[in-house]
Amino acid sequence: MDGVRPELVQFVEAMEKKLRKHDAERGNSWKTCDAGFLQNRLSQELREYTRSGDRKELTDIANFCMFLWWREE
Repeated sequence: MDGVRPELVQFVEAMEKKLRKHDAERGNSWKTCDAGFLQNRLSQELREYTRSGDRKELTDIANFCMFLWWREE
């Protein structure tokens, strides 16, 4: 990927890994979830990160941001 920041690629790969982990049970259910539900889950993930400081929570936050971003197209 010419010109793509390696840090960005690493982060997106972490996001994809997290999504694939839940594919069997959830698949692409986020595409049909209510936007309010996704916003609430994003808030929950933010609180989890604030409490734990665990950088792994950041991929959850990023995924919920992506879900919401995708819906707005």
